[in-house]
Amino acid sequence: MDDSMLSAALGSAGLTYLGLVDPTEPLIPPDLAGFIVNCDDAYVFFADGVDLDDPRLAARLNESWRRGAEAAGLLGGAPFLLGVAQGAGAGSGHRTWARVTLTEPWDLAGAPPGPLGHGPGRPTFVMLSADGEGILRMSYGEVMGECTVVRGPARVPVLRAHAERMLGRARLDPFTRSAVERWLAAHPTP
Repeated sequence: MDDSMLSAALGSAGLTYLGLVDPTEPLIPPDLAGFIVNCDDAYVFFADGVDLDDPRLAARLNESWRRGAEAAGLLGGAPFLLGVAQGAGAGSGHRTWARVTLTEPWDLAGAPPGPLGHGPGRPTFVMLSADGEGILRMSYGEVMGECTVVRGPARVPVLRAHAERMLGRARLDPFTRSAVERWLAAHPTP
């Protein structure tokens, strides 16, 4: 998806696209950040779920996102980051961070299929606070849509362990490999 298509898709949901983040910044890569759903409860700062049969599904998921975004430090007027796919074709390439801001009106959970998920009521995305300390993931399963927030990802053992496992994969794309290595180097084991 090129910049104009990404800007239009995000704009329809209430996000203003400001451009891609410099890939040399030592931020947790989006693919690793999305792994927060596997964190121990002790590291989960916020979690909420909405039954997919709820007649107000998109509105309830949006409310869950808003509360999670506050907990993750995404709100307050400053830009925050959204994990977006880069490269040719669906499912190929790598994921990187795009800088975005929230505008009124917004409807992230009601967005059509695209960078925010698989359509209304089916959000699938990961966001990161500008300081890299708050991760928010929206996802859905067979019965529930979920919002999960973790703060201080460099201090979360399961994320560090998964980063090491990612580096052990022979088929990890070079962009993501470099991003994982940069993040680990910038955040030595506490």
